[in-house]
Amino acid sequence: NRSVYKALRACASPFVNAYSLLAGAHALNIMEKTMKRQRKAGPIRVVFLAQYLQAWNKIDPVYQAMLDSPSFEPYIVCVPLNIKAHRLQGATSGGNEIYDYYCSHGYEAINSLDADGRWFDIQKLNPDYVFHSRPYNSFMPKQYTSGTIAKYAQVCSIMYGASWTDNFADVAYNDNYFRYVSLYFAEDAWSAGTFEKRFKKGVSRGLQKSVTVGMPVLENIVSLESRSTGAWDNLRDGVRVM
Repeated sequence: NRSVYKALRACASPFVNAYSLLAGAHALNIMEKTMKRQRKAGPIRVVFLAQYLQAWNKIDPVYQAMLDSPSFEPYIVCVPLNIKAHRLQGATSGGNEIYDYYCSHGYEAINSLDADGRWFDIQKLNPDYVFHSRPYNSFMPKQYTSGTIAKYAQVCSIMYGASWTDNFADVAYNDNYFRYVSLYFAEDAWSAGTFEKRFKKGVSRGLQKSVTVGMPVLENIVSLESRSTGAWDNLRDGVRVM
């Protein structure tokens, strides 16, 4: 019954809003403490939590640039894909298809899961920044959620898709994950503005920031244009298919 739903929603709304305000304030306090800590000397240490393979081509150009720069020390930590509500589904004997994929493609990577089913402690790497491959905490063990990582490193995000409507942005920029994001690398000015509007308190305090960088995945397309082999050779009806 629609009228009953509306009544329940009206009753719940004040409590939801209060929780959101308290959770937001708590997140900002955590990020403030992290940002005040003095960074250790040496290259900037960055951890990429690789899990969602479809999103890697959006992040790989950033990783490769850091790998080639003496100013950065990047790491790839591979997280199994079969995680729901923070729990690994199925066997926990160290099997990790994501780790196997990266190793087979020549990457130096760390398996997030050991033979006893324990999660690798990424805090041991002393990261300054941590990137997730997708912005949803429920697909990560609690140790790797944005709220936990924000206690010792700055959380960064590059979206693997474009947000073209307000309705989609409401889902994509979910508070549960993004309230802990310090640096959001936006694909366009609209996305950057949406982030800053949604998290204006963090932005006003200098704890959250958006930077318009375009879509790194386009670097892969541009780099392929001059090649005689690879994705551009796959012709279908006169069109090159990636």
